[in-house]
Amino acid sequence: MSKGPQTTRLQRRTALIYGALASLGIVLALARSPAMQAFGLGLVIPGGGFAVISVQTGIVLGFLSVILFAAAILLWFATGNVLAPPVIWLGSAVIASAMASDPASTTELLAVLAIPLTVFALIAIWPSRKPAPPPAPFVAAPTPPPAPISPEDLTRLRFALDRALQPVGEFDGFQWIDQFQPAGMRYQLNFAGYALALANRRLPAYRGYLHEAQRRLIEKQRDWRVWRYWRLEEAWGNLTLNADPIPRDNIMYTGFVGAQIAWFQATTGDMRYSQPGAFTLETPRGEIFTHDFGTMTDALMRGWGASPYTLMPCEPNWVYPMCNAIGANAVRARDAQQGGALWAGIAGDFESGLTRELIDANGHPLAFRSTLVGFAPPAIGGAAADATPALFLNGVLPEIANRIWAVARATMVRPDGSLDRRRFWPVDTGNYRFSRAASCTAVAAAATELGDPEIAALSLDLLDAECPSETHTGVTHRSNASVFAHFVELMARFGGQGALADLTARGIPKPEGPVLETMDYPAILVSRAEWEDGALCLTLHPGAQPGPVTLPLSNCRPHARLRMDDGTEGRADATGRATIPVMLTGSTDIRILEETT
Repeated sequence: MSKGPQTTRLQRRTALIYGALASLGIVLALARSPAMQAFGLGLVIPGGGFAVISVQTGIVLGFLSVILFAAAILLWFATGNVLAPPVIWLGSAVIASAMASDPASTTELLAVLAIPLTVFALIAIWPSRKPAPPPAPFVAAPTPPPAPISPEDLTRLRFALDRALQPVGEFDGFQWIDQFQPAGMRYQLNFAGYALALANRRLPAYRGYLHEAQRRLIEKQRDWRVWRYWRLEEAWGNLTLNADPIPRDNIMYTGFVGAQIAWFQATTGDMRYSQPGAFTLETPRGEIFTHDFGTMTDALMRGWGASPYTLMPCEPNWVYPMCNAIGANAVRARDAQQGGALWAGIAGDFESGLTRELIDANGHPLAFRSTLVGFAPPAIGGAAADATPALFLNGVLPEIANRIWAVARATMVRPDGSLDRRRFWPVDTGNYRFSRAASCTAVAAAATELGDPEIAALSLDLLDAECPSETHTGVTHRSNASVFAHFVELMARFGGQGALADLTARGIPKPEGPVLETMDYPAILVSRAEWEDGALCLTLHPGAQPGPVTLPLSNCRPHARLRMDDGTEGRADATGRATIPVMLTGSTDIRILEETT
């Protein structure tokens, strides 16, 4: 387990605090008063005070206290509720004190006091696991230029577009389960946005409905139902009543939405969310929080500057490497798009905190670590827990991403080259049902980004075997996979080696020529839109009935003549906009040449 200087300091502080509490408990347990004895034993261990009352009742209540305390710890992990564990611990001591009537026997005292001593002894003698030798650095396979989107992948893309293009206030087709863990609505919106940004990267000469879909997903993030969870987490995690989800300890919203905006800007050139106050949030009480891309990335920088690990909390007081990796892309993208050196100023400390405190001795990133007590839970999530940080670190710390991927790959691939299914967690984190969909798609997305098409293909094959897809009315979905997993699959299918890293570093794109702007979805489906030899090259498909359509274009030279290979012509107006008629009879390749007269 990784144990850097900050972790060591926090764990020592925790041990000293518990030592003082237990010492006080022992002193009270030696008193003659049954109430004092019960309270003292309850300080030593949750539920320990019930040893003072009758045997049967004491065992039942003591066991119940331990169960409730364990549940409180899980609640702390899951929601940042820092109040639950001490309330259960101290509450059980107070209740035991009120119930005690007879002093405890020496045997009962020794039995309770022996428990923490035994635990500490086991910790002290527990053998340290010898680190495995690191695998060789992963060497990415040569990646060919991306091909046009296939007709099959267009049907998969429509799963995301149908949800993203509905009115901003509607969430049909998404899954409302809980707002504290991975099934939260915000994550479905985030990863749908990331997937559409990657699809748009494959279509540099197209905006239209892909642009609008990304924008509406960002707007949905402003819905109070999506971020209202933070009022509770701020109350029981940071002991304040501020409902604003941006300023503090909430990289799971601020960083994720920041990256969503960054990649929207990188694929569309639309800088609306970088304008002051462009991302305003409002509660039903009328509280208004004025934000934009700049205030989000500023909040990330403040959080990193204040954290003992540099990496900042996701849930209050819990640091997740993956969440910080996503947020780091937002900050680095801001530098690329607007100029500046915010990421350069924090990157060294970020890398040090990550590698010394949040990656274990065998090279696996931890799920999360507490900034209060310094402890981390056992590793969970299998291959996806390794793969996902690598996916997002590639845009900010590519060498670290490569090392993590090399370790992940070594643990998930058998000697015969097949995947070890046991490393693919059987719970879909997008809906908490039994399915390997989330694990398969996360590994496939990371493999694609890191330039490992072999593992990407094997992961998608495993996904097909466990969660078969079906297509209805031109839309493909997997009934045994969460909505979230569908979007991560799209990231795997529309990404490429370094695709997210490219979006982070590219700045704001400048179109090379005319741009297709059609919003006529699903009547017109776009699988290719790029410039080649000075011409706009498109591949279009009718989403419904074949027939004539009119294509709107922008970014033409004013008054330029537009000519297709079949002789069809159009002319741009003074603003560089034009329309040109096209007949769609199936998959249709179109080449439009711009001529100045």
